[in-house]
Amino acid sequence: MKIDEITSILDKTYNFGGQSKALLNVLAFSAQKLEFSTGDLIIKSDDKTAKCLVMLKGRAFIQKKETSIEITVGDVIGNLALINDKAIRHAVIGGSTKGQALIIDRPLFNQLVRDFPDFIITLKGTITAELQKKINNLSEIDF
Repeated sequence: MKIDEITSILDKTYNFGGQSKALLNVLAFSAQKLEFSTGDLIIKSDDKTAKCLVMLKGRAFIQKKETSIEITVGDVIGNLALINDKAIRHAVIGGSTKGQALIIDRPLFNQLVRDFPDFIITLKGTITAELQKKINNLSEIDF
């Protein structure tokens, strides 16, 4: 997949949309591109490293106990795990089809924070908005 195709996908994500073209280029060029097939384990439940996954092609699933969640192109998984320097816990991510994912590890994340100071400010705003949305959804539930 070409760098401009990857940056286009990243720019449409909730987490990386609106970031500078320079940051998206560094991310697209520097992050690991992981090819997977149906049934391949992309992230294991016993993985000890913090990472974030961005779906570039194909479909995958997150398996948590009895629940399975499909993830598709543009979905971002593990951004909070990466920020908190914790591995994605209690979940397995596997391929549903042939595809490709972008893997952002902690060293690359630290480089982005260091080289692009506005990145962390924008990311903080995104996480705050996401958390507020979840709080609002919870407040609508009658107990």
